[in-house]
Amino acid sequence: MNNPKKIIMAALLVLFSAGNADALVDFSDTRAERQMMAAGFYDYPPFGYVSTEFNQDNEEKFVRRHYLFKELLEEFAEENNAVVTYMDYLTDYNGIIRDVRSGDIDILLGMYHDTKLYAGLDYVLPAPVSNPITLMTLPSRRGEIKSLEDVKKLKGAILEKEILSDYVNEQMKDYDVIKIRDPNELFKKLFTKEIDYVFTGYYTGLIEASKLGLRNYVAFSKQIIWDIPLFIGVSKASKNRAFLIGRLGKYLEKKEVQEKFKKHLLNVIHEFEVLNNSITPPMYTK
Repeated sequence: MNNPKKIIMAALLVLFSAGNADALVDFSDTRAERQMMAAGFYDYPPFGYVSTEFNQDNEEKFVRRHYLFKELLEEFAEENNAVVTYMDYLTDYNGIIRDVRSGDIDILLGMYHDTKLYAGLDYVLPAPVSNPITLMTLPSRRGEIKSLEDVKKLKGAILEKEILSDYVNEQMKDYDVIKIRDPNELFKKLFTKEIDYVFTGYYTGLIEASKLGLRNYVAFSKQIIWDIPLFIGVSKASKNRAFLIGRLGKYLEKKEVQEKFKKHLLNVIHEFEVLNNSITPPMYTK
């Protein structure tokens, strides 16, 4: 008669060997697609903005939402068997952040570290881009500003839609800066010398000036005042949190991904400049 102990041990050996064999198999190509929700800036070019476009027959007008990180995220999703749905109908930015915080949205396409607005959110390292804050002036007045101490003696402005980190907002309290909602009104005050300069994100300032035909009539400081890393945010309540923090982080570390994203950013800004190249700039008078 066979030894019962030997039979049991042999059965267990087969069982565990089969389990280990299964553990070595990569099922990533056969698992169900990972579903994720994303949203972000909707009026802060180039990071997020809308455009009004027409259909192929040039008859029906529609609004299209653009996200600077969308192309990058789409390529990542394709490589990792995931599908991203963009919540394009949302236009309340604070509401978007609340939905990310609660887990209704997995991904926030742009956030700052150590900033109260984004409390309760994780962020993916490294940051794909930074938001360099510069001074915009009239070319004829650029020589008046040689240091930040000179800036403190002058009157400035900033667009209300500029979204900055807590650190930069705190630093800006040292300057005489007013907030202006309408870009056209901001440029009017600059050109009529009601203000001396504008604090602006370099990319945003370029785009807003281009949209009004003023790109060649303003100057930007050579030195960046504050350079704010802009991260992709992740909801701590998201079931995809570990996947995004780990897998997306490794994807963003790739040099080829970083280089491709830089080219994409430059292309977006160039498209704004080309699109608005023929616009006649306004004539501002007091």
